[in-house]
Amino acid sequence: MELDPGEPVIAEAGAMNCMEEGTGFEAKIGDGSEPDKGFFRVCRFQDWPTVSWLMHPRPEGRGRESDPCSADSVICSTGIDASATSGSSNPDGEIDRERGTLSGGSRIRASAIYGIVAKWWPLGDDLDFHRNRTGGLLCKKHLSTPDQKLQSAYRIIAVLFATAIGLGLLLFWNLRPGDTVDGSKSLIFQLSPLDENPIQAKYPQVDFGRFYPGVAPDVIDQIQRECFATRFIYEPFVQFKPMPIRHQHVEVSVHGFRKGADVQPWPPGEEDFVVFVFGGSTTFGYGLANDQTLVVELQKAFNQAAQGPRFQCYNFGRGFYDSAQERALFESLLHAGRGPDAAIFIDGLNDFYFPQAEPILTPELTAFTAPDLPEPMAAPAASPGDVIRRMAANHRMIRGIAKEFEIKVLFVAQPVPFFKYSADPIDYPFTPNPEEFRTITLGYQEWERSARDAAELLWLADLFVETKAPAYLDQVHYTKAAGRRLAQEIVAAAGFK
Repeated sequence: MELDPGEPVIAEAGAMNCMEEGTGFEAKIGDGSEPDKGFFRVCRFQDWPTVSWLMHPRPEGRGRESDPCSADSVICSTGIDASATSGSSNPDGEIDRERGTLSGGSRIRASAIYGIVAKWWPLGDDLDFHRNRTGGLLCKKHLSTPDQKLQSAYRIIAVLFATAIGLGLLLFWNLRPGDTVDGSKSLIFQLSPLDENPIQAKYPQVDFGRFYPGVAPDVIDQIQRECFATRFIYEPFVQFKPMPIRHQHVEVSVHGFRKGADVQPWPPGEEDFVVFVFGGSTTFGYGLANDQTLVVELQKAFNQAAQGPRFQCYNFGRGFYDSAQERALFESLLHAGRGPDAAIFIDGLNDFYFPQAEPILTPELTAFTAPDLPEPMAAPAASPGDVIRRMAANHRMIRGIAKEFEIKVLFVAQPVPFFKYSADPIDYPFTPNPEEFRTITLGYQEWERSARDAAELLWLADLFVETKAPAYLDQVHYTKAAGRRLAQEIVAAAGFK
């Protein structure tokens, strides 16, 4: 086939198309109507060797002088099985093996470049064609203007491609927690995302400035968000632990304790008197910044009363933990060689709130590991006496282990707002649901009858019975002032030296 200077030709991918020296070859995805453009540029070759196997197409009834090939000319090719549909001037749809013309809106079936797609491709009015020696069909179409159908088709393809990319990004960024890409379920345990404040959303009428004296409203909001955004991850034996985080006001170390007002070394220094403090979210300090928690107040009080080494108190309080999980965590730390000089366990609230003695994720983990099995039958409801005996058993096991490791221990019955607490509604505007916390109220009432005679248990459940200031900054968590008072009572009774 003879080409004029600058005249483009489109040949079938995979066909043997050879050119004389000086002829360039450029592979693109495009219809050829705009030879300087293409959807993708795949490869480019220059200066191919001289071979002349391509046949010279010449438009029937037209001379090169009257209709010269130009940059608007396009040559298309199909596979060996090329065929044509019927048109007005070619009713049989037949193709001359050597030479001929399709016209009148006839269409020729063309293989897409690299065989990606095969479709009925609209070529328009007049079409000249030849077969090369390998059987490929070479077709030349005279285009005075770009083919509007092809341009529309490419626009549609571009829009669909962009839409697919957009939907993929949308799926990536909005994958719901608990779902994975393949549709399987995962278990993500977090009370609230960081961009939400569940406390102020639940109590929009409350002026929280009363419970955070001297703290700006935006700082209060940020502290609450960070605390309740604490996410939990798996940990052996105890089921879950807080994920290491480093926010502005809340920081949890990779070793599992919440950081306090000062830098705390890990492992603890031998020159310090080390105290591990265990408990639930009230010990962790939900609603409080790092330097405002009960454990920070304990360390201050111990050091003020200290006659010897400096005290270092580590906050191992964790949301939702009961006395059984605290015991398991204590054992795990000892097994890892991280034994303290003393340990304090602050309990009551979660043991009675979860009377069935199952960590909070037990139902989800049961369903996750055995989705094909029937749901286990619910255990009989535990009575307050059952909970009290279970706590006493956990305390006894802790004492036995602590004695073997020469560790001093103290157990504290923590204050709760559902037992002997009748503050003014201004100081406690959180109106808890009595039914939700009924097991706590009944449990504490029975616990009180036996606990006061237990030498190993420090009874502080009614510490705030006559308080005249806010003791809770939400339904159950202590204010900084309440934590300071609780810490002073613990230090006075502990006798740690």
